[in-house]
Amino acid sequence: MDRVEVSDFYPSSCVPLTRRGFLSLAAKGLGAAAGLSLAWPGNVSAAKVEQWTETGMRGLIDRHAVAREDPWRILHAIRGRGKEFTLSGGESAVRYVLSTYPAEQEINGKRVLYFPIAVEAHTNLFLNNLLEAGASRSFAFEAHGRRYTLEALIDGAKARFDLAKVHPNDIAWSLVSLTTAVSPVVGKWVNAEGRSVEVSEFVERAFQIAEKATEEVRRAWMQNQPLAGKSAIHDFTCGGTHLIYSLVVAVRNGYQVRNGEQRLRDQLGMLVYRMWADLDLMDRFYAKVPDPSRPPAWWFKLDAKWKLLGHAFEVYHYALAHRLVHPTPVETKVVEAARPVLRHLAQEVEKVDLEAVRGHNLDLFRQLVGDTCHAYRGVHLA
Repeated sequence: MDRVEVSDFYPSSCVPLTRRGFLSLAAKGLGAAAGLSLAWPGNVSAAKVEQWTETGMRGLIDRHAVAREDPWRILHAIRGRGKEFTLSGGESAVRYVLSTYPAEQEINGKRVLYFPIAVEAHTNLFLNNLLEAGASRSFAFEAHGRRYTLEALIDGAKARFDLAKVHPNDIAWSLVSLTTAVSPVVGKWVNAEGRSVEVSEFVERAFQIAEKATEEVRRAWMQNQPLAGKSAIHDFTCGGTHLIYSLVVAVRNGYQVRNGEQRLRDQLGMLVYRMWADLDLMDRFYAKVPDPSRPPAWWFKLDAKWKLLGHAFEVYHYALAHRLVHPTPVETKVVEAARPVLRHLAQEVEKVDLEAVRGHNLDLFRQLVGDTCHAYRGVHLA
């Protein structure tokens, strides 16, 4: 095998690493806890962390997320760097995407604006990122010869949304968008096809899907044991981290479900557990791949870990900022042990020849850029 697909979900040493082992290694400042076989000093100064985020991560985003033909990368840059992110010549990235890539659709005589799935990959991914980057709902732009505001995209999302038709792996971005745009005081509407939409039902369904997908993870988590193998949650985009994040956003925006506090606490507890357990699983996965320490396998392994930890810290720091996570002492130790691992991964990503990655696998190149945007936001939410 000379190629590992991004979706295959990722890597560890042949000997499973227990949580105690992870904490012990991290306490010694060893990147081996992430399967990197490289030392990372445990007393990295805040100045060095800041230097990486602003010169390394930010520089990577500024160089590689500005391709006008790839709005997916641009929207991830907007997510990471904020609504003021600009393209060459100082052009607003928000205005460029809104003016260039939306489509119009007639539904029962009503014209709605939206981004095609071929452009954004997941329904309402672009709207999600724009809203979370702080773009104003009154932001005006021209598309298809007409003048619109961002509110038109919100209206389009509501008009086109049908809970009965949403795929489980397409939930997260719509859940963030709709719970952000629609107050729980209102919480419902009739879509363009005349079907009633109850956002609270959507939130409950998202919780149920997350709980079903993490059943195997829960068993290992409760026993403080390594994961035996991949489970359903690992087959979701970015290991299901988007789904967990969307639950946090929904609760933060005031949407309540039965036993919501405990259910969210469980999902966040399992995500913290995965900060070591998933990396261990990844190491064992890539141990079976020829030349796992060399490209291209090394690129996939690195991105798998970068993806998981970068997204996990984005979720965790968002929840922490809004007082929606109350870590136990053990969970705090796991999180603090994972921080130097994330920094080490960041250093490794900075060394990667992204043009070589692009030549080998365009999707992996795009993933590395997008994952850096998530990690950048995650670091700055702290």
